[in-house]
Amino acid sequence: MAEDAGPLRVVEESPAYWRIVFDYPPFNIVDATLYQALQDLLARMDASASLRVVVFESANPEFFLAHFDLTARLAISLLRSGLPACRS
Repeated sequence: MAEDAGPLRVVEESPAYWRIVFDYPPFNIVDATLYQALQDLLARMDASASLRVVVFESANPEFFLAHFDLTARLAISLLRSGLPACRS
């Protein structure tokens, strides 16, 4: 079963195995919209007692994820989340 979560598509292959497809054209830029979708996905994953494997993939064969779009607001959200900030 595939479920649209905005820039993410959740494909539940089985209760224990999900595929998450980044589908945020054109380049899967990590901005506030994608970041919020990831936060929502993490909450959903945490609520699933049977989930064991999650595979991430991109709908765009040329890009997995583009660099962070670190606007001031998103940068503050990242810092507060405790997630590591990536450097290229």
